Amino acid sequence: MKSIRAKRPSPAMVVASIALVVAVTGTAVATTSKLAGPEVRQVVRIANKRITKRAPNLSVAHARTADNAVSLAGAAASSYVSKSDLAPLPVEELALHPGWASIGVGSGPGPARGYRDQLGTVHLAGLIARFAGGDNFALTLPGPLRPAYDLEFPAVCDEPGLIFNPRPGIVVIESDGDVRPISTSGSDCYERLSLDGISFRAGD
Repeated sequence: MKSIRAKRPSPAMVVASIALVVAVTGTAVATTSKLAGPEVRQVVRIANKRITKRAPNLSVAHARTADNAVSLAGAAASSYVSKSDLAPLPVEELALHPGWASIGVGSGPGPARGYRDQLGTVHLAGLIARFAGGDNFALTLPGPLRPAYDLEFPAVCDEPGLIFNPRPGIVVIESDGDVRPISTSGSDCYERLSLDGISFRAGD
């Protein structure tokens, strides 16, 4: 008479059974109350051993203090700029001195304008020209848009004579807000002056 032998479970069945036991045990542990101090320390030690073995530079020593997540690099999260703080700011149209005017308004460059961003950087733009008078200063920037010191920026000038005779020039922005364009040849570049791309840190 043949004896009845118990059939051994396949490796897949063994793995599935272990997974089921772990899942049930994990659920039971999760429903219990918080771990006591010694138990927490034991869990941290075990986790540290496993993590150190795989990634020596990592540690879970402070895993219990979830409030550490609200501080970054030693500073509170409120010290950092949020997305709402970076909302677009209104652009201010700049008043030009008598004899000066914005050109190309409505067809491209737009009027002389500027704004100060949330980090205190002033940005200028626009295309201007002098049509009358002898005022060498094109405009005076309002207080919040003025630098702490006199600044000089490279610019594209259009000297008088031809319809368009571009020359390298300089835009001098003084600490009192006065803006004066100067051509490298020494004359005023007043027929066409681009303010696009000029930016600097505000003085206050």
